[in-house]
Amino acid sequence: MNNVSHNGAYLWKVFVSREENKSFVPTIERTFRILEALAANVNGCGISELSNELGIAKSTTFNILATLTELGYIYRSDGDNKFHLSLKLFSLGSTVVERLDLRRISASILQELVDATGETANLGTIQGDEAVYIECLSGPHPVTVNTWPGKRLPLHSTALGKALLAWLPQDQARAILLTSDRQDPSIGISARLDRFLSELVLVRVQRYAVDNEEDAIGLRCVGAPIFDYTGQVVAAISLTAPTQRMPLEQIPETAVLVVASAQRISRRLGFAPELHGQASST
Repeated sequence: MNNVSHNGAYLWKVFVSREENKSFVPTIERTFRILEALAANVNGCGISELSNELGIAKSTTFNILATLTELGYIYRSDGDNKFHLSLKLFSLGSTVVERLDLRRISASILQELVDATGETANLGTIQGDEAVYIECLSGPHPVTVNTWPGKRLPLHSTALGKALLAWLPQDQARAILLTSDRQDPSIGISARLDRFLSELVLVRVQRYAVDNEEDAIGLRCVGAPIFDYTGQVVAAISLTAPTQRMPLEQIPETAVLVVASAQRISRRLGFAPELHGQASST
């Protein structure tokens, strides 16, 4: 998958081009584009307005609107003849949210990452100024990394923590760094801030973070962010291994697997790269 950077933010592109995807159904795409347009316009939209805005033939637009109205997903107001979303979509979304379980959604993907690498895979979220593991899967090696669900770790010195921190507003990232008691006291505050914030910019550009024995001597870690349906980072995954099993020259190859796994989880949470050109803002 290709990518470009824009103003320090990471721009995502479609995983598979529509021309290459023979299962792509244009009518379904148009239907969801219409639903999204209605969601963005609180005052509703008319047929001509939607047709012009989306570049869809008026006859096709009418047929899709008529079908959605018949199914109860939209309705037409009597006063201005504009179409609006109904609460049926809300009820569907509420059902999904109620059933949402990040650990369950991520489980099979994390296991595949462990099977592919033989190393420990972790899933974590941010709580205050720390990261917290909510799932840890160990590899088959006799010597494994000691992690467990509920373990708390610093954001600034771990790959999972950096992946979470990189997409936060810069002032919030600054505050977390300043409150950390694990920074090198021999380096001035200003220098620490500059160095750390520069590293976060790099994380955003390359889509992964690295912990090179920063949190624990003898361990290296690669982490990547997980985005939800709004395009916000809600969690991150990481792969941890002893340095002898994860040499520095192997990190880019490992990062490809970690990023791909994080992207698959993001997809399950409803993140659509093609709709969220800018994954998050600073």
